[in-house]
Amino acid sequence: RNGKVYAITEKFGYNTIAYDKTKVDPKDMDDLSVIWSEKYKGRIALYDYYLPLVGLTGVAIGKKTADLTQNDLPAIKEKLFAMKKVA
Repeated sequence: RNGKVYAITEKFGYNTIAYDKTKVDPKDMDDLSVIWSEKYKGRIALYDYYLPLVGLTGVAIGKKTADLTQNDLPAIKEKLFAMKKVA
């Protein structure tokens, strides 16, 4: 509106991490663990749908999303709750 962006569409393609590189160091995005670290506490918004979060968390703990099993859920749960604390 009037040349200022207030929102962008998000429902197209693969869900990923979006960030403003003027406020977030792009190098931090090389390591997904930053999402549950204290560095950006209170400045992280999480997508309210479990599949993308489980998938990204699986990648962050070193698993391919296609290879995730029930056995991976405890580790994923731990990281999801850690994300919740800083979101």
